[in-house]
Amino acid sequence: MRSRLYLALAAAAALWIAPATASPAPPGVRKLHVEGGAVHAAVGASSKQVRLTLDPDLQRAAERLLARSGAPEGAIVASDVRTGRILVWASRGKRDYVATPLAPSASLFKIVTAAALLEAGKVNVATPVCYTGGMSAITARDLQGRGATCTVFGEALGRSINGVFARLAGQHLTAADLRRKARDLGFDGEVPIDVPVAPSAAQIPDDALGLARAGAGFWSGRLSPLGALFAMQTIANDGERVRLSLLAPPGAQAGGDAPAPRSTD
Repeated sequence: MRSRLYLALAAAAALWIAPATASPAPPGVRKLHVEGGAVHAAVGASSKQVRLTLDPDLQRAAERLLARSGAPEGAIVASDVRTGRILVWASRGKRDYVATPLAPSASLFKIVTAAALLEAGKVNVATPVCYTGGMSAITARDLQGRGATCTVFGEALGRSINGVFARLAGQHLTAADLRRKARDLGFDGEVPIDVPVAPSAAQIPDDALGLARAGAGFWSGRLSPLGALFAMQTIANDGERVRLSLLAPPGAQAGGDAPAPRSTD
């Protein structure tokens, strides 16, 4: 289902600051450097330098932003939403954080819930919704009764209102609905890309309260910045899943044409 709501979610870039503690991750992209108008790095377990699809100017700008942030760990990743070409893959810290699902998906998971509700025809941007509580937690009491405060769905998404998403998920969706949409949008499983990455993991309980909490972004799993990027790119493409590409095609020239779009559907 197409909606103007999707247009508000169509920025295809993800910025993430890592938590203080982190578990070991796959090698990812290492020794990334810009040289001769192109970007090269070692990818995966290989030590061989290969050319990447990254835009040198955008890559440098992203690295400067991370350096100025002062954060001990963080990542920025961006793509051409039409083709899936990765334009920026910048990481700050001791590992490649772009493809590592360390941080909770938190309120970003509301995008999954919103997409599932919209596609099922349960809401539109003007659908009125009333809710109670949900400021910092969702309790069983928050899901009962009509609700003391009312808004419309588009406003609830823009303001990330937990109580609205918890109620709507509980009323209209199943755990299977959320799991399926989470996988479609890159919140669960491997992101379609031409390099090895760690899979994200969505955790959707089957019980009513757990489902409502997950729908609002509480304890719904861990997401990599790359997974968040794939979600935004998919929304920008009206739901079409376009495979991401980080490896430059053989014989590619600096500033050359981007690869053609490749749907995963």
